Amino acid sequence: MRKNRFYVILAVLTIIFLFSFSALCNQCSAPDEEKIDVGDQEKTDEASDSDKDDAQDSDDGSDKDDSESQDDEDADADDENEDADVEAPTINLVIYEGPIYSTAGDGVCYYRIRADVTGKPNPDVVFSKDDSDDSWGSKKVQININDPSDSYTLTATATNSEDSDSDSITLTWGCNRPPVISEITLMGNHFTGVEYDFSAAATDPDGDTLSYSWSVEGGSLNSSTGNPIKWTMPGTVGNYHITVEVDDGNGGTAAFIESVEVLPALPPPVINIDVLHIPSEGGHLEKGGFTNAGGCLYIGDTNNNKVCEGYMSYNITGLAGATVTDAKLTFTLKQDWGDPTFYTYLFIHSLSWGTNPISQGLSSLSGVGIQGVNSSGSGNFTCTFPKLKEELQKAINDGKTRFQIRIFFTGPQTDNNNDWDGWEYDQDNAVLNVTGHH
Repeated sequence: MRKNRFYVILAVLTIIFLFSFSALCNQCSAPDEEKIDVGDQEKTDEASDSDKDDAQDSDDGSDKDDSESQDDEDADADDENEDADVEAPTINLVIYEGPIYSTAGDGVCYYRIRADVTGKPNPDVVFSKDDSDDSWGSKKVQININDPSDSYTLTATATNSEDSDSDSITLTWGCNRPPVISEITLMGNHFTGVEYDFSAAATDPDGDTLSYSWSVEGGSLNSSTGNPIKWTMPGTVGNYHITVEVDDGNGGTAAFIESVEVLPALPPPVINIDVLHIPSEGGHLEKGGFTNAGGCLYIGDTNNNKVCEGYMSYNITGLAGATVTDAKLTFTLKQDWGDPTFYTYLFIHSLSWGTNPISQGLSSLSGVGIQGVNSSGSGNFTCTFPKLKEELQKAINDGKTRFQIRIFFTGPQTDNNNDWDGWEYDQDNAVLNVTGHH
């Protein structure tokens, strides 16, 4: 068994030897041109590698140049973009509301102004004044003008990182102030079917001419555009409104409403009297001169070239609690002295000095105007103006025992001719007639 294994191994080794020897012989007999020098191949490979390295180096250099050029272009583009993203500011002030007269009762005329602004980055805006305390935002302000004689120059500045810019605008009053109605005047009680006088006390702060428009809920008006007007009461008792609207012709208006209670119709008048006068409380006086207490009434100038005024005092004790429906005051001339036509008007004023005789102090006492009469007339006249009834009713309602008046001329104090020029009346010929009821 062991011998057999020996011979097998020997046979295998012999075969391996033969193949190895055959290969060696073939190598020794190969032609010269097919032999390759390993050293030359390495040189060839090195040369090829060198050429490749040179080419690579060349490519690397080109890439670097191209990259640097691209970087420069990108930097220039960035600079241009940065320039395009910034802009110096501009500012323009614009009135977008006003002038408007305030309805808050503060008497101001106001403007609202905005700043139209451009610039990058967005500019900050600073105003020289803002009466709204920033109520309208960062680019809007309100400026109040407190008096028609006032003005204000508003300045605003816009600022950003690039620069600043300013604009200004001068604001003046520019407002029309609306008229003011303080009251509708009406006196005493009002009865169904009876006509009464009504007037509006209205003024305009700008001195504009006022027009009136009246309306009532019942009854009828003699005029819807006058002042005063007459209103005939409705035929049914109740409360009714009377309204007056006033227009100054320049966009300013005002309205006032009064409520009037209409009572059942009056019985026939129970009062129709000539009111007694108190001679000792009347008379005339020369301003800065003599006093004629208890004497006649004289109005005009004297031979001392001083002006005279006349005074009448009526006892209205018997009218206590009465409602006056009509009143008239009639003057009948006693004598015309000289030529008083250089005066303008004769005026009647209501005033009060109590139960005392007249004195020099009365000439400086203010009164309430009732009516004016042209001085070029005859001197005989009758006053029926509604203000007479109104002032008489007021004296009655105030509990007074006297209704007193002053008459005088307006215009020059004297014509300096050292003579009497005026009108003389007996107190008995200055008659106050009253119709009414208790």
